[in-house]
Amino acid sequence: MVHLKYRFPVFAKSVFEKASLPIALSVITDEFSRPVVEGVLKGLETAKKFHEVSYFDVSAVVDHLKRIVLIMSPYFSSEPGTYYSDALFYLSLGLHHILGPDQHKVIVADVDMKFVGDIAELWREFYKFNCNAILGIAPELAPTYVPALRSYRATNPGTKIGEPLSENGLYILMTFKWAAYAP
Repeated sequence: MVHLKYRFPVFAKSVFEKASLPIALSVITDEFSRPVVEGVLKGLETAKKFHEVSYFDVSAVVDHLKRIVLIMSPYFSSEPGTYYSDALFYLSLGLHHILGPDQHKVIVADVDMKFVGDIAELWREFYKFNCNAILGIAPELAPTYVPALRSYRATNPGTKIGEPLSENGLYILMTFKWAAYAP
């Protein structure tokens, strides 16, 4: 929680001070961290940048993701209990089950980020998606996912998937039909 206490105010302030449109914020947290988040957001509400704020309990979210984690984890982490085996790393793949069928677009951001521009610019990227796209991933700027993609990289020598942008790394735009995954 110490990291949240220092990182979330920077994240929230950077998003809401530059936002040109109201924001619907969904926060996934636990019972101990929620008061920290609520306190920070209460201090920012005077900016009138909120459309709504929703909270989701991290334990319930992880329960929803169990099946996805079982299917996907062999491709991203070869050992159970490793850093990247945590169910929350698969959040983007199952978020539509958590937020519900009325939520058609969502930007997922970690609280250790700082926005330097209007988040509406990022939102406009959705208009570049084709009708089958459900997930867009930005270039990674650090070698964070190299260990997570160990299995894939072992069977695909020389791949640049997961390498940082500074190393000519690649990112992935995944396109699927919604019907391709049944919970």
